[in-house]
Amino acid sequence: MTRLTSTKKHVAQAEPVRKETGRSMRHEPTTAHSGTAYA
Repeated sequence: MTRLTSTKKHVAQAEPVRKETGRSMRHEPTTAHSGTAYA
């Protein structure tokens, strides 16, 4: 269970960063949900 919690923490911290980098990383499928940021 500790592994899941640590992974969730990493994802939560990487989520906001992905949204900002999503502007320059349009080819990334993970930023598809936040496409409105650079749409």
